[in-house]
Amino acid sequence: MSLHPKKIQKEIDEINSILNIDFEELQSFNELGKLPLNQEVKFNGNIKVTKILHTKNMLRFTTIIPPRGSFNNHWHDCLEVVTILSGKLSDKIKKIESDIDSKAVYLVGEKHIPYNPSYTRCCFLIVDFYK
Repeated sequence: MSLHPKKIQKEIDEINSILNIDFEELQSFNELGKLPLNQEVKFNGNIKVTKILHTKNMLRFTTIIPPRGSFNNHWHDCLEVVTILSGKLSDKIKKIESDIDSKAVYLVGEKHIPYNPSYTRCCFLIVDFYK
């Protein structure tokens, strides 16, 4: 049985991505859980995040990203599901754009840089983390 070179390269790339994890970019479920309930916290100076639900296996946040606002490159040790309530959400790594009433999903360990591409409108989100 012979393996196709593209398949071998894909497997090598996958292994390298696992080995090259930068733990400084990790936003863990436990760390997110330490944020105060029902209290606004600011990220990157202007992104407003409020934890509104905290259970053993789930965290829910409301998030407001101002025009052209962006998170830094990061990843989680849990599943992240983002529901867009108003505006648009883009991702600088995945090169995707999600509109109102759609969802963006980030798998465990998936690096992402979510941002608001609008020059004039805020992006309102519900962000759920599942352990």
